[in-house]
Amino acid sequence: MNRKFYNIYQYFAFLIIFPLTVFLWYRELKNIELTLTVIGLPVLTAYIIPYIGTNCTKFWQFDKLRFKFGNFRIYHGFVFGSATGLFGLMFYKISPEYTGITNSIMYGLICGAFLAFWNTLYDIYAVKCKFIKINNKAAYDGKSEYEIVMDYAPVYFYVLGFIYTLFLKFIQFSGCKFPVIICIFYISAHILPVFIYMCMNYAKYKTWGILAYKPEDEK
Repeated sequence: MNRKFYNIYQYFAFLIIFPLTVFLWYRELKNIELTLTVIGLPVLTAYIIPYIGTNCTKFWQFDKLRFKFGNFRIYHGFVFGSATGLFGLMFYKISPEYTGITNSIMYGLICGAFLAFWNTLYDIYAVKCKFIKINNKAAYDGKSEYEIVMDYAPVYFYVLGFIYTLFLKFIQFSGCKFPVIICIFYISAHILPVFIYMCMNYAKYKTWGILAYKPEDEK
């Protein structure tokens, strides 16, 4: 992959893949409220977390954006949300019925690994072709694109994928009958992946890893 791929894909995902994802989920669920609830989680997460990361903590940045809000591309949530929604639909189709907590956890672990693999691969090549820049310790130390992305992407996307799959299984079980629990899933998708990443980063570097890395962070 090269820089041109990312320049094209971001618009293709926003204009083509996202509407397709909405259509496919609606065809599956036959309920617009459920459809928006299912797709809304990855879309909202992909707006809030990257917006904070690019405009507030400066953990990463996009390069040469045409349509942006601060240092953040304004359609990022739809780009990530469309791909995540399709991955979620694929696992939803594989396991179309709720059959218990054990089954839900199993699919959560599998879908989490799947989401982590593809998003880690995506970010590695995005860093390699300078579409995005990661300001973590590995980047400061001049390490490879692989090492830079492996410092944050696998754990973050794995936990997010796990939560999203459990959320889909909960929707299978209950529909939209428990809005409080749905809100808990939404909040968890924003907090837990970041928190677990922070803990792992602290164990490795003695820094929380959410701010752009500076040498004095280790003092």
